[in-house]
Amino acid sequence: MPSLRRDGVSLYYEEAGAGSPVLLFVHGVCCDHTFLAPQFEHFRRTHHVISVDLRGHGSSDKLSQPYSIPGFADDVIWLVRQLGIQKPVVIGHSMGGQITLDSPCATRMCRPP
Repeated sequence: MPSLRRDGVSLYYEEAGAGSPVLLFVHGVCCDHTFLAPQFEHFRRTHHVISVDLRGHGSSDKLSQPYSIPGFADDVIWLVRQLGIQKPVVIGHSMGGQITLDSPCATRMCRPP
């Protein structure tokens, strides 16, 4: 069960497959990485795929703290950079879509560190 620690918070992710572009799956509120498991399994045959559990969800740490769309986006950007991924295709469900599209900091995701 891979995870990376950011500021003392363990962020869980799954990674599989090979091929470009890299596909990054971001789940919605009250979900976890398993919500997008059918897509993950399908695309892992032809692409490098990553699926995250946002802070406070799934296997990631659940701290008593305020959660926000910009905060989630910062975590996702940080995770992508830690994994050395540049210009992923980001697929978000519900709140995951808002994280990838509506947050001003989500636009930094495709920039190199």
